[in-house]
Amino acid sequence: SRGKFTLRGDFEAEDIQLMIQALKQLGAQLASVKEGVLFQNDLRWMGSPKRLKLFLGNSGTSMRFLTSLVCFRRGETVLIGSARMKERPIKDLVDALRQLGAEIVYLEKQGFPPIRVIGKGDLRGGQVKIAADLSSQFLTSLLLIEPALEHKLQLSVSGKLISQPYIHMTRSMVRRWKPGADFVVEGDASAAVYWWALGFLQGCTITVSNIPKVSIQGDVKFLKLLQRLKQRKTKRLMRCVLSFSICCKRARRKKRSITISCNLMPQFSWRTMRGTKTRVTRQCAFWKSQYSRHAKKYPRNSK
Repeated sequence: SRGKFTLRGDFEAEDIQLMIQALKQLGAQLASVKEGVLFQNDLRWMGSPKRLKLFLGNSGTSMRFLTSLVCFRRGETVLIGSARMKERPIKDLVDALRQLGAEIVYLEKQGFPPIRVIGKGDLRGGQVKIAADLSSQFLTSLLLIEPALEHKLQLSVSGKLISQPYIHMTRSMVRRWKPGADFVVEGDASAAVYWWALGFLQGCTITVSNIPKVSIQGDVKFLKLLQRLKQRKTKRLMRCVLSFSICCKRARRKKRSITISCNLMPQFSWRTMRGTKTRVTRQCAFWKSQYSRHAKKYPRNSK
């Protein structure tokens, strides 16, 4: 989008810093403001024929989102990363972008970074088939560029759509995005899940800041799961406090069976339930696809 935007939040994470650095290389103007970043984009970078090389470290999110974005600049963009990045798949996204008219070349192993994108300045849009059973970020990457396409996307998704809350979150943000807006970025509920799990196991109080009372993040449903396990919970706007003053030993003695749809909690820490002797029946396409695809490479007895 063209115009100025202000994003407020904590942007110290490595993934975010790598994304900011890459956007600056592309020509975006970013300046630090109080508790956030002022972003200005006039889209002049789209017409620059200069060859660029973007180093994205181990940030798979940056790799997948920027692969779609740089298709709109005129010129060649090489996206590289760490050694681990070379093992992270990107084929499903590349296949989808090629259907939209993108020219993308693998520089080493087929289906994996590094890649070279020869941008033509636009993508046509229209019908596209994409597999969404490995990562929801492939679909998110397409949804983020949809407003800039010549024609509206007509997506045909194959396989079990995983991490659905991330897709809903993307659509919601795209609808709300307007030039001149001031956005407050929520705290990461996916990261908070592990701290909530720690509080559950240790019987202590865990405070997680800047997660609003009403959130579109799927992993906040983990709080409801803890409530089902009869733990005391209090919630406040922009501040979630979990109180585990109830004797956890008594809760652990009760072996109870519950069924959880983990497609709605992408980062749900199911190991938490092991400490409570609670049997959990997992319904999660992500686990099935990830572990089935990599079972041979990473066997259970491997060290």
